[in-house]
Amino acid sequence: MKKILFLLILMLSFVSFSVDYNNLIRETLPQNDGYASLNGGVSGGANADSKNIYRVKTKKELLNALGSIGNNVEKIIVIENDIDFTIDSNGNKLDVSNYEVSGYNLKDYLKEYNPDSWGKNKISGNLEELRKKSSKNQEKDVVIDIPSNTTIVGLENVKLIGVNFRISTNNIIIRNIHFITPLDLFPQWDPFDDKTGNWNSQYDSITIKGGNNIWIDHCIFEDSKTEEIKYFGRKYEQHDGLVDITDGADNITVSYNIFRNHNKTMLIGSSDNKKSDDGKLKVTLHHNYFYNIVQRGPRVRYGLIHIYNNYYKNDNRNPDYKYSLGVGYNSKIYAENNVVDLENKGYESFVKVFNGKYITLINNLVNGKIENVYKNYESLDIQAPSLYNKMDNVNNVKDNVSNNAGIFK
Repeated sequence: MKKILFLLILMLSFVSFSVDYNNLIRETLPQNDGYASLNGGVSGGANADSKNIYRVKTKKELLNALGSIGNNVEKIIVIENDIDFTIDSNGNKLDVSNYEVSGYNLKDYLKEYNPDSWGKNKISGNLEELRKKSSKNQEKDVVIDIPSNTTIVGLENVKLIGVNFRISTNNIIIRNIHFITPLDLFPQWDPFDDKTGNWNSQYDSITIKGGNNIWIDHCIFEDSKTEEIKYFGRKYEQHDGLVDITDGADNITVSYNIFRNHNKTMLIGSSDNKKSDDGKLKVTLHHNYFYNIVQRGPRVRYGLIHIYNNYYKNDNRNPDYKYSLGVGYNSKIYAENNVVDLENKGYESFVKVFNGKYITLINNLVNGKIENVYKNYESLDIQAPSLYNKMDNVNNVKDNVSNNAGIFK
């Protein structure tokens, strides 16, 4: 009787929304929908008992619903309203002062590691160790591990602000959430990044490290609005990726999401030297909208990546655009029927070759014209991926993605 009453209350609580959340929370990845459909597909918490369906409104409730990383029971978590991880339980803003350890401050760090005096030497010493400890303090508030067999769905246009979902587990569904990427309060200076050095940060919205059979669908990913600051002549970069996939993760489908106004958008494969990634990192990207990203849409090492029916747009509000598809070491990218609109850029800007060479590009509409961009690179010696249910005509992709990507309407 209690179970029937609970389900009745749950159903009644969703009836006012145009989206049928009663069905949405139990939906599974359709068969043949990208590489995530391999090895049994993705069901998340679709078969969860009523006692394992949680409606959460706060960070504490979300953490309690997830449980420990070993909590493999099927569970559905419905996020009812915005949850801001950048404030404490009393509503106070969390900033550098909440995390920095005694003896650390940015002013001293900048003085110690100024390239004019430090030069091209590996960053080390007491201040760097204190920065790392301060960063670890922030990480405890920012990073949340998602256990296996979990579905997380947002109601309407709920935002998760300043959180990094970390997935090293299997059978995960994340849908209908507007992610505002965390701000790293303790970036590291790297003298060896680029010719003059760079600031590097951590935290993505979603980090997939070794996870398998994962479906990320109908979400929005973007940065918080921050003032641009420069130190050592370089942007003080406080954002890392939006969705990064590394460390042998496999069988992943990323569909109908919006990635916008971000620099390092999606990294697939973290290092040329990580040979254990070979044969893994199979990822399908379809019907996503990449708007005004600077780079990494995605940047790939090792993985076998099928990219179809996505819409890439960059306008004059993004003068820093570098590339969309990054061909890294031993990567295998098959991109077809995508639409690319690059203001003041030619089709040759769409692809950048790093330490790889194999990419197949077929029937992509670039700046209003089908371009044979594959002529500039070596085509993959593989059959066209067949794990899709419907391939849109390239002339319909822009409207389809513009109207349907992002939060359910």
